[in-house]
Amino acid sequence: MLARLLHRQFLILECRVSGYYAQATGTDAGGLWLEVVANQYLPMQERLPRAKLAALRRLGWHPPDRGPSPRTRRGRSPNYFVELTPPVDAQAAGQLIAVTLRDIYGVPSPDHLSYRAFEQFMVWSRALVLPELDGQLAPAAALPSAADALSSEPKPNTDEALLPADANLPEPGPRPTPDEPVPVPAEDNELVWCVVEQASDGQEKLLVLPRATFEHWMKRVVALSCTTWGELRQRVMPEVYEEICGLCGYGTLDEFTRYLDIQGQAPLSGLYEAAAAAYDPEAVPPADEEPFEASRDIPACADGDWPPAVAYLMCEELPQQILDAYARRYMTTLNGEYAEIPADRKDAVLRDLAALGYRLVEEPRLNELLDAVGV
Repeated sequence: MLARLLHRQFLILECRVSGYYAQATGTDAGGLWLEVVANQYLPMQERLPRAKLAALRRLGWHPPDRGPSPRTRRGRSPNYFVELTPPVDAQAAGQLIAVTLRDIYGVPSPDHLSYRAFEQFMVWSRALVLPELDGQLAPAAALPSAADALSSEPKPNTDEALLPADANLPEPGPRPTPDEPVPVPAEDNELVWCVVEQASDGQEKLLVLPRATFEHWMKRVVALSCTTWGELRQRVMPEVYEEICGLCGYGTLDEFTRYLDIQGQAPLSGLYEAAAAAYDPEAVPPADEEPFEASRDIPACADGDWPPAVAYLMCEELPQQILDAYARRYMTTLNGEYAEIPADRKDAVLRDLAALGYRLVEEPRLNELLDAVGV
């Protein structure tokens, strides 16, 4: 069944008790993209310890390389992921998911899993019925154990790191009917926009971002003006403070290295190894009276990746046909691909976005975000 997933078709398996999940989708090249949930989406009490995060990598899962936003067109993900190129070994892929959920995430049996399958394109979606999922997962004794991954040396993150197996995917929960819609959250349909004058060239540009993305980063740019750790703790929300602590090295290694793979025309090698060598698992956040400077204390901020440029976010999150028709895109030296839309294309861009089903709201505070990140 996994081998038949097409581009924009999704299968999500979720534990009803813990909320741990795995998901799969077909790629536009005929391959398969697999993900399992990363710690950044989990409450503190449900997060995986370092030993199990290392085991995920040894099973062949690539660590997340970006924050909680949609997967980039270059194939990156905020979750642990594996990308398989054709021809896909669907049995090995299915077993990798099954073993990972059982041995790493502790899902005790298929009875604890439900599934959702759907096809999505831009702002519409429809449910998919997958009769193949009526079967059950192979008995526990028939599945290989992940014990080796929990204790052995890391394997390379390649397709060959997948476990050989013959298991089917887990048993589903109640199936949706063919016509049952899969609603897209209202906030995912709302885009905010503003026309601003770009300080770098004096030209007027149209800024457009999803509302959720805009609000996400507005909560974080507050940190850029904080001067002590105490001020940071008081001014940002608790989850933002926790995120910043992780980026500064006072959390997991995955949190510390989250943005290292955002690169441009001059990719740098050895970054993960250098960060791992500098990481101290025993380090704790400084006292409240200690000085704080985002560009010094947050490596990703010093690199220009946190918070990211508005032009980077636009390139990541606007519909492809809008970017193709109206944007000027260019690759930066270090910080990924940027997109700019001249202000004189505003009416046409807003018209086409509305035709795609988006709700558009003018948001002057986008200028504040631009001022904070500089691009």
